[in-house]
Amino acid sequence: MVYEIFTYGGGDYLMEVLNAVVRVMGANSFTTALRIFVLFGMFSVLFDVALNGNFSKGVRYYISFFLIYNILFVPKVDVLITDPINQIQGNRKVDNVPFGLGFVAHTVSTLGNWMADVFGMNFALPNDLQYNKNGILFGSTLIKDTFNARIPDSRTSNNFNSYIRQCIIPAINLKRVKLEDFLKSPSIQELLAIGK
Repeated sequence: MVYEIFTYGGGDYLMEVLNAVVRVMGANSFTTALRIFVLFGMFSVLFDVALNGNFSKGVRYYISFFLIYNILFVPKVDVLITDPINQIQGNRKVDNVPFGLGFVAHTVSTLGNWMADVFGMNFALPNDLQYNKNGILFGSTLIKDTFNARIPDSRTSNNFNSYIRQCIIPAINLKRVKLEDFLKSPSIQELLAIGK
């Protein structure tokens, strides 16, 4: 079974991480470490049985360990990494990823991709400044473009500048309105009308 993982930038890095997990899980050292942990668990359970006489706790431990290991780690799946931001290498495939990791990564990234698409569609930004097109540098791009925003119509721009120069600055200088109130006000017109 192939699970698709969506990432916005960093697809190469994610592929390297998943390949490292596959190498670690397939190494003999991992199997040896797992056997050592099972052995320590067995000694811990035997010690608990000897002190408390509670055998059912040990049985629950081994049943839960057996189920978790055989459901999450033994089955292997293939993972396809989709990175819409960095499509230089296209989609990347990693084989033999543990089922638990592949399924959780697929579920979380699919949900995140769906949310990015829905929010991008319903709260669309001008000039395609959407997260699913710009990735993690979305905020930086948005702030940079906000500083470069200009009013395209010269008449509207002149009216706006005149309003600031003739209404807002004198009201602040004459202390009719505090600068903090001006900055936090949801309606500048109402604030200046109250100040008169």
